[in-house]
Amino acid sequence: LLSCVVSYILFDAFGRLTIHSGNSALFAIRRHIHPALAMFLLVSLSFNVSASVMGVMGILAGVLTEWSSSWDGGIMNSVAWAAIVSVIIFLVLISGSVKLIEKILAALAGAMGICFIANAATMLPPSEEILKGLIPTIPEVAAPDASRSGFLVAASMVGTTVAPIVLILRSILVREQKWTTAQLASQKRDAAVSATLVFVISAAIMISAAGSLHRSGVQFQHVLEMVPLLQPIAGSLAVIIFVLGVTAAGISSQFPNVA
Repeated sequence: LLSCVVSYILFDAFGRLTIHSGNSALFAIRRHIHPALAMFLLVSLSFNVSASVMGVMGILAGVLTEWSSSWDGGIMNSVAWAAIVSVIIFLVLISGSVKLIEKILAALAGAMGICFIANAATMLPPSEEILKGLIPTIPEVAAPDASRSGFLVAASMVGTTVAPIVLILRSILVREQKWTTAQLASQKRDAAVSATLVFVISAAIMISAAGSLHRSGVQFQHVLEMVPLLQPIAGSLAVIIFVLGVTAAGISSQFPNVA
């Protein structure tokens, strides 16, 4: 909840910066602060994004492999799924059309939201548990990872929400829209809608991941474990919806990373 509030503040700030300056965030930093800082941020983002691309692709390919093994006998492995997803992203990006990428991202985000909200609805915990979860706390780390810091878990959750590359992309998209000061109100409303949707979808994902499993006393350490664990608890339909949601989430996050 807190990170989504911070995301709204930063979405709005980066949007207003771009509207008033006419420049993307990195170019504005280069021009008005110092080129060295802009280069440092660019190099840092490159390393950050490279790690993110590999990590997200590994999760996505692993989930698709785990799911497909139930009907293809293990023919499609992680490398094959990663290659298919990479080719799809490459073909879209070489088109060079920002409008096309926007439409694809909107469709993927919509599919992701619908899938995870539907998945969460099948395993909705009591409302009082959800309300308790909205109180900011440092999470407790369950065994066998009890040695890990709850602060590290909290930082990683914030980092996936308030992602620097998303803020840079926000600035680029506002510039591509050619918004002026006449659209400041629209820009602020767009930032609010974006942050709200991030919160709703994130909440649905967390409910999907923990709603019934935690209540059933089942623990897991990796998203790959969700596929076989969901099957007996929520049914095959919930598993399919979950896999579709993870796929939409993975591909949609890869577009801004690669772009």
